[in-house]
Amino acid sequence: MEKQKKEHLRSKYEKYLTKDEEPILEYVIGFYRVVATNKRLIFLRKFPMSFIPIAYDSIRNLEHHVYISWGKLLRSIILFVISIYGYINYATSKETIGALFSFLERNVPEISGILSAIPLETLTDILLLVLLLFGILYLLQFLLSSLGKLKISLKGASSVRISTPLTKDVRDLIKMVEMFMERKEGYVETEAEEELKELESGHTYMVKEYKPERSFTLFLNEVNTGCKGLYISRTNPEQIEGRFKLENASIYWLTDSLTDRKSISPEPDQLFAFISDYMEKNENSVILLDGLEYLISHANFEQILRFVQGIKDKVGVHDSRLIIPINPRALSEKEMALLEGEMSKVL
Repeated sequence: MEKQKKEHLRSKYEKYLTKDEEPILEYVIGFYRVVATNKRLIFLRKFPMSFIPIAYDSIRNLEHHVYISWGKLLRSIILFVISIYGYINYATSKETIGALFSFLERNVPEISGILSAIPLETLTDILLLVLLLFGILYLLQFLLSSLGKLKISLKGASSVRISTPLTKDVRDLIKMVEMFMERKEGYVETEAEEELKELESGHTYMVKEYKPERSFTLFLNEVNTGCKGLYISRTNPEQIEGRFKLENASIYWLTDSLTDRKSISPEPDQLFAFISDYMEKNENSVILLDGLEYLISHANFEQILRFVQGIKDKVGVHDSRLIIPINPRALSEKEMALLEGEMSKVL
């Protein structure tokens, strides 16, 4: 059965595959069909025609998020109100538009001939219709934003965003890519956990791992000994609080989506101010900052490097400890070298 499925996928997408490439699974993501092969993801769309190949090694981060464009809704409402009011009070609208175009004719002679050739009623109808159409456009953009987007952050390239709700196919695709990347990670467990058991005040630690597991163990050890802790996580805090008892720790969700949970924006300036304020109020504390790859995908590497440098200095001033888990495959060798240079210890 599995063999037949793969043969079907190969015959269906053969023209998009390389000689030694094997299709594994197929997903429907928004208006795209996504073919997962042994080497890459292939995003295909019929109209407008689009072909986007993405190698697994080039993926920095893959996530679904919802950022509702309330500004688009507000603009839509304003334009609807103006256009409807214009149609209801047509005579007033025509008078206002007539005054506007008379002003333009006097001050912009180049268009006076065009404006004078069109009847005032026609100009009024066109303008009110344009306002109504823009109102509909903004409303559609607002509705699309409420669905959410699949965001694929890439190394050294712009992110790929696809409008789609969080469907089963989206969840399965994210899990499949995470599993593939984790298998390729091939980390060798060393004595790092032993070295991480005791942290020195004023130090910043980088832990190389695909998921923040060793980092969280270290954080948990510090908190359980009575140290105040701040955990900034890419995971919903409810999932963490449901599994662990963290009486001395505050957990915040690092996200740009609207949520009723405790959350913090990925904007570097806001995040820097937030962490700095916490350390000022809680000397000798421990901070676990998960999601550096996510921060880079929202800003750029240079901004995040300056952010890390600033936080490192604050950690030294307030005798605190900073733990930064990071997936080395998500960054280039140069980026990793620059970040490692700012760490007290790399594990």
